[in-house]
Amino acid sequence: MRFYGREEELQTLRSQTQLAIKHRTARMAVVTGRRRVGKTTLIEEAFGAADIRAAVPYAYCFVSQLIDEQDFCHALIGSVAKTLNIAYPPMLDRADDAFGYLLDLARSTPYVLAIDECQEAEYRVQNFWAKLQKAWDRGKAGSQLVLVLTGSIQTTLERAFGEHNAPLFGRADLFFILQPFSTYEMQHIFKVECPTGTLSDLLLLHAATGGVARYVDFFASQDAMQKDALLSSIFSANGSWFQAEGQIVTANEFLRKSPVYTRILLLIAAGTTKRNELQDRIETDISPYIQRLETDYRLIERIEPILHKKSSKGLRFAIRDPYLRFWYAFVERELPKSYLERGHYAQARAYAEAGLPVFLGRTLEDWFLERYKENPAWIHVGQWWDRKGENEIDVVAIDPTARRAEFVEVKINREKYNEFALRQKVSAFLAVHPEYRSFELSVRGLSIDNMLDDL
Repeated sequence: MRFYGREEELQTLRSQTQLAIKHRTARMAVVTGRRRVGKTTLIEEAFGAADIRAAVPYAYCFVSQLIDEQDFCHALIGSVAKTLNIAYPPMLDRADDAFGYLLDLARSTPYVLAIDECQEAEYRVQNFWAKLQKAWDRGKAGSQLVLVLTGSIQTTLERAFGEHNAPLFGRADLFFILQPFSTYEMQHIFKVECPTGTLSDLLLLHAATGGVARYVDFFASQDAMQKDALLSSIFSANGSWFQAEGQIVTANEFLRKSPVYTRILLLIAAGTTKRNELQDRIETDISPYIQRLETDYRLIERIEPILHKKSSKGLRFAIRDPYLRFWYAFVERELPKSYLERGHYAQARAYAEAGLPVFLGRTLEDWFLERYKENPAWIHVGQWWDRKGENEIDVVAIDPTARRAEFVEVKINREKYNEFALRQKVSAFLAVHPEYRSFELSVRGLSIDNMLDDL
C-alpha cells in the first residue's frame, strides 16, 4: 500500500532541518504513538526520499536490535559515518560522548539522525536520558543536527520529556503523537485500494484495524478489504500475524502478574462496561487493576456522559484501541482462541460472524463520534445517558458559538430509527441541562448509509 495522508506531519518534520540550518542550532523532534501506526514510515517519507537525502543526509538507527551501551554507541556512530562517508569514525563507548561527537559533526554538515524505538535505550544504556541531556546542552549551539526520536511506549517518552524533573524536560522542539488514520483518511484509502467495496466492508475494515496503518496495509496488500476476504484472511493460517499481534501490543508484565487484567479486558470487549457490573463478575477488588489499566498501561479509558461533572457515578469503561477491542472480542476469547490454536478456522470465523452485528453497531457509533469530532465547529461531542441509564443518546454534538446542538441515534439499519423515542430522550437531556433549551436543536438518525456524510 502506498503512503497516504500525514501531509501536516511531513511538513512539520521537514521544517526542522530548515530551522536547524537557519539558526545553526540542533533540533530535537519526538514522534510517539502506538505500535504499527506508521512512525517509521512517516520518518522515512519525511527524510528518506532520494531528492531529500541529497539535500540533507539522513541516518537511521533501530535501538531494539542493540545489546548494551557500547553496542548502541557503535551502531549510532556507524549509521552516521556510513551516511556521511566517514571512513574511520571514532570507537566511542559512552552515550554522552557519542552524542557529543554526532552534534559536533553537524557543525559543518547538517544531517538528520533518526533513533527508532528510542525508549529501549533506557533499558540498555545506564542513565540514557541524562547522558543525552548532558551532550545536548553542551553541543546543540552551532550544530545543525536534527535528532528524531521515535517510540511506541508513549508513557516512557512523556515521562522523559514532560515531567518537570525529567532530564529532557523542555528540550524537545517538536513532540507529537501520531494518530491512526481519521475517518476521512480511511474513506479515501478504501476508495483507492478497494473501489468495488461497500460501506459495510469499510465499517468492518475500520472495526478490525482502527485505522492503524500497518493493519490497513495488511489487508490491502492481500486484496482483502471486503468482508469475505477480510474474515478469511484473519481466520486462517495466513492470519497468524494478525492473530498474534494483540499479544505483542499488550506485551507487558501485567499479563503475567495476574489474570484479573485480562479478565477485565475481555469483559469490557464483550460489552460489560459499567464499573459495578465489572466488579460483580470478578471476586477480587478491581480498583487497583482498573487504575493501572487506565493510567499506567493506557489500555482502557473512562467514558462519561457529555457535560458530566467528574464523579464515579455513571462511569463506563472502554478499550482505548479499536484493534484491541476486535482482538479481545473475536481472537483472544476462550472459544475462538481454542479454535485458532487447533487450526479450526471455520469455527473461529463462525464465532466472529455471530457476534459481528452487535460489535459493528458499536463501531458505527464510534465512527460517527469521530466524524463529528473531526469537524472543528462541534466543540462538545460525546454520548449521553441519565443516572439511571433509562435514557441514552448515541451522539450529542454542541456548537456553542452558533448556539446549536444535534442529537443522533445510530442504527445499522435506517428503518429501526425511532424519531419519537429520540425526542423523548432529548427532553430528558434538557431536563438535566436546561441551559441548552434556547439553542437551535435538531435530531437525526444516522445509518451505515451516512458513513461518508460531512457532519
